[in-house]
Amino acid sequence: MDRRRPTVTEEEVLHRLEAESRQQTERVRAMLHEEGRPDLVEDLDRQLRESRLGITGARATWDALSEPQRKVLLTLLEGNRRLVRQNHSQHWYDVIGEPEAVARVAGRPTIRNLIARELLAPDGGAFDPEAAAVLTERARFVVQHGHQNNNPG
Repeated sequence: MDRRRPTVTEEEVLHRLEAESRQQTERVRAMLHEEGRPDLVEDLDRQLRESRLGITGARATWDALSEPQRKVLLTLLEGNRRLVRQNHSQHWYDVIGEPEAVARVAGRPTIRNLIARELLAPDGGAFDPEAAAVLTERARFVVQHGHQNNNPG
């Protein structure tokens, strides 16, 4: 007689965790309503929605960026631009495209960090992928929600 415990799938575990999370959230919401704090219920709902949509993560990513990294993203967003490594330097990158080119925008470590965060995508081809880079959709989302959060109005 085989007395092994039945195996639980990853999907079942995730489903249980999600159900427990929903139940806990509803308990907190009910407690706040009982305390007469509908303002806190609204705030909780907003925070949960922003977390679910990735806005909270985008803001956290923006906050974690250095000023030079933020400058690269904001510069690339101004028009139709991309980063290209300088021909005479393996360390520095220029921005090319419209409205105008900008020399020595960032060094290789800054660009590699942005690529690692999936905010830039290497675009230099198979033999030298880091020769050029372009913004990702994730970068646009991070700038939209992070920069906007830090600069209201």
